[in-house]
Amino acid sequence: MEARLKDCTTLEQRAVIRFLNAEGIQTSQICQRMKNIYGFEVLEHPAYTPDLAPSDYFLFGLLKKELKGKLFDSDEDVQKVVQDFFHTLPKSAYKEEELSSVTGLSVYLGIMRCLREAVRLKRPERWQNNDWILHVGNARPHTVHVVLQFLAKHSTIQIPHPPYSPDLAPNYLFLYPKLKMNLKGRKFDHVDLIQAESKATLRNLSKSDFISCFDYWKKKMERVY
Repeated sequence: MEARLKDCTTLEQRAVIRFLNAEGIQTSQICQRMKNIYGFEVLEHPAYTPDLAPSDYFLFGLLKKELKGKLFDSDEDVQKVVQDFFHTLPKSAYKEEELSSVTGLSVYLGIMRCLREAVRLKRPERWQNNDWILHVGNARPHTVHVVLQFLAKHSTIQIPHPPYSPDLAPNYLFLYPKLKMNLKGRKFDHVDLIQAESKATLRNLSKSDFISCFDYWKKKMERVY
């Protein structure tokens, strides 16, 4: 009697998956079969977010550091170095990556809590009526389930950020141009001087600058929506 896929070991399951893939069955169809057999919950991958794939934000980043500055005589040499790198990658590396993700989320959630408190103190009338909106970009910390769950729990209204629209982020349409204009054509001997000048530029921004920023942001958002 043939064993069902769910009764096989992990290695046997992988062998079956590879066999189906070699037979030309699409990955989506294989995933659907596994979902039907195991009852897996499929987490949809958000559009235009390759940085959410573990290979992109974790493995490839480590691999780039390993290969940086090295020269190879043939493709075989590159393949050998890559294979050796993955074979020698310790389990602790995966745990460190996991911890860094958790730490990053904790920091961002802390920022969200500070933001809510600032709205409560500085805009009490809007806070009381929940008459304020949040606009953030499509960066991974902004769109993960934990963050979205936190915002939904507190009934925070969000404006979705359109894909391929970095110019709609206030940093790009307002802060970065201000910095560029101030630093344009200037030379600095040390990174510390660049940081000091950048901080001074940001501190010198006036209230009218921020008002102009949000007026401009509103016009650009209205064009999209």
